[in-house]
Amino acid sequence: MLDLVLGCNPKFVGLGEIFQVLRPDMNRFERNEHCSCGKQTRDCSFWGDVARGLEEQAFTDLNARYRHTLDVFDNLYGTDNIMVDSSKLLDALKTVVRLPDVDLKVIYLIRDVRAWTISRLNNRKKSPKYFQRDGYYIKKLAFQMGWKIHLLKWILPVLTRLPLYYFMLWYVQNKKIRDYLIRANLAYFSLGYDELGMNPDLMMKKIFDFLEEDIVKSDFCSLNSQSHILIGNTKKSESTRRQGIVYDNRWMYRNDWVLPAALLPKIMRYNAREVYQNIREHSIWEK
Repeated sequence: MLDLVLGCNPKFVGLGEIFQVLRPDMNRFERNEHCSCGKQTRDCSFWGDVARGLEEQAFTDLNARYRHTLDVFDNLYGTDNIMVDSSKLLDALKTVVRLPDVDLKVIYLIRDVRAWTISRLNNRKKSPKYFQRDGYYIKKLAFQMGWKIHLLKWILPVLTRLPLYYFMLWYVQNKKIRDYLIRANLAYFSLGYDELGMNPDLMMKKIFDFLEEDIVKSDFCSLNSQSHILIGNTKKSESTRRQGIVYDNRWMYRNDWVLPAALLPKIMRYNAREVYQNIREHSIWEK
C-alpha cells in the first residue's frame, strides 16, 4: 500500500518486494506474472528490461542481480529519481546495505501484533496446502532462519493454527529487525501500519519529512502510481482498493488474539510502544 502511494510522487518508483522477485529459486520471470502497471512481466517497461539483462548475463549471485536492477532503474528513470523496495525480510535489507554507492533510507513499517495475527490466521485458513509439511511456508522459514526449521516441520502445521505462535513470531522477527537497524546505524523512520491507516495525513507528512521530499499530492490515491509491483501487494490490480489509504480493521471484531495478549504482556507493551509512537505523540487526548 505504502509502495503504491509513494509511487504517486513523480520522483518515486515503487518496485514491490524486489528481493522476492530476484531470488533465483523463485523463478518469477519464468512465470510472466502481471505487474501493477497492468502488463505482464516481459512487456513491463521496467521488469522486462531487468529479466532480459539477467538472462543475457546469467547472474546467479543475489548481490549482482540487485546491482543490475539498480542499473536498469538509473538508465530508465535517471539518478535523481528514488527507487522504493518494499521487501519485508531482514536479509533483503542486508543485501542492499552491502551494495556500494547506495544512498539508503529505511521506513520500518510495523503492524499491530493483533492485526498481524488475524491476517496470518486468515491466510492459514485460506491456503492450508501452503502450511503443510512440504509446503512453501516451511521452505520460506528455512530460507530465513536456516535448516533447523526443517526439524520443526512435523509440528509447524499445528503451530500455525495457534494465535500464540504468531504473537511470538511477530515479536522475534520485529525485534531482530529493530536491533539490526540500531546496530547498523542506519537512517530509519519507525512507522506503525495502523498509524498510517488511522491518520494518513499526519503519517504521510512524517514520511516525506523523513525522506526530505515534498508531498506532491495529498489525496494518497494510488490509481496513478508509477510503481511496478510484481510481489508485495496481492490487491495491486483492484481499483477499489487503490482509491486511498483504507485501514483494515477486521481484527477489532475478532477475539482470536485475546488469550495470547493476556498471556504475553511483554509483547503487548512492545506493541504499544513500537506501533503507536507517532500517533501518540500527536494525540489530542494526551494534552
